[in-house]
Amino acid sequence: MGMQDKRAYNYYAFISYSRKDEPWAEWLQKRLETYRIPAMLRKQNLNVPQKLYPVFRDKTDLAGGKLLEMLHEELDSSQYLIVICSPNSAGSEWVDKEVRHFMKSGREEYIIPFIVDGEPAAREEGQECYPAALRTEGEGEFLGIGVKELGKEKAFLRVVAALLNEKVF
Repeated sequence: MGMQDKRAYNYYAFISYSRKDEPWAEWLQKRLETYRIPAMLRKQNLNVPQKLYPVFRDKTDLAGGKLLEMLHEELDSSQYLIVICSPNSAGSEWVDKEVRHFMKSGREEYIIPFIVDGEPAAREEGQECYPAALRTEGEGEFLGIGVKELGKEKAFLRVVAALLNEKVF
């Protein structure tokens, strides 16, 4: 992964999700914000923070242009985009819009697909988990972190590793 520009981001990550997957988004946000990075890791690399805080998760039920504008600002001030991927988010217009906006800023390699259900490039009807933007827009293939394959805890640690840009796990 390349180095991002040195501008300061307000958020470590922005979690994009379908309302139907809210329990997952809530769980992931809470786990990320309360997870303490191991001291050993921080000693080896001074750039590693103590915590991955704050993480943005949109909790409003508003719709329309004003909300989209606000979300674009939050996306622009987030270093990473975590997409909760499932057949729900694959069919969500909002998730797709958020992913497309993030991609427009040229930060594709900072998108982390977190697969909670379904699968990428699914052959079976209704099993696709990637929103259209992740299926069609990307330069390469997006490698998701799958909860089914890894289990909840290992999948969570993979997200932490991706956020830290470290291959230590």
